[in-house]
Amino acid sequence: MEWLAIFAAFLGIAFLFYTSRSKTVSRHPSQRGLFIGTGLALLGVSGWVLIQNANPQFASDDLFDAAAIVLAVPLYWLVISYPFKREKAGNILHAVPKARMRLISGFATAALFIVLMVFTVQGKDSARNKAAEIFFYTGVVVYFASPFFGKIELRENGIIESYTLIPWNAVLSFHWTDDQTGTLVLAIKHPLRKSAMLVVPAAQKGTVDKIFKDRVPPSGNNV
Repeated sequence: MEWLAIFAAFLGIAFLFYTSRSKTVSRHPSQRGLFIGTGLALLGVSGWVLIQNANPQFASDDLFDAAAIVLAVPLYWLVISYPFKREKAGNILHAVPKARMRLISGFATAALFIVLMVFTVQGKDSARNKAAEIFFYTGVVVYFASPFFGKIELRENGIIESYTLIPWNAVLSFHWTDDQTGTLVLAIKHPLRKSAMLVVPAAQKGTVDKIFKDRVPPSGNNV
């Protein structure tokens, strides 16, 4: 069934490529997450099969432990590098209060992984398996429970959005959605990410709009 694994890898790459190129998908976070998640899942399954076929001695537990560590490292790196990105962004111009739903979703996700961590500690897996899983779960908990998650700051040199710094010169255009949520949609220049969405309280919409108009080139979409 090696041909099926290769086909799954091809589909995974195709999903990720389409996500980076499609304007429709890039503007809707839920769709983007679905396509990225599907693409990564296909690549993960195909990689698992191909590695097992190439090296039968390589136990599945070893692969699982390695995957847990590889997935956790970027989470730790994003949290650790946040203060440096914040310093690079320059002085703060305006801090946008964190959206309540973002706060709830962050703590809910962290709580879920704390439960999984408890089950792992009480399980009968080997010490190495437990260590790898706990390392991963801790990274997820820190990422989502951190006060930096969902935080938006407009600064001199860019926009801090959670753990990401979006330089002002990377913002191609912006526009407000037609609903009453105060959602600001950014078209950005990035090899893997084409848009970002910022939720702004209605009372601060005018202030945020002025800051963007002062720093982003005029566009017909900036309404």
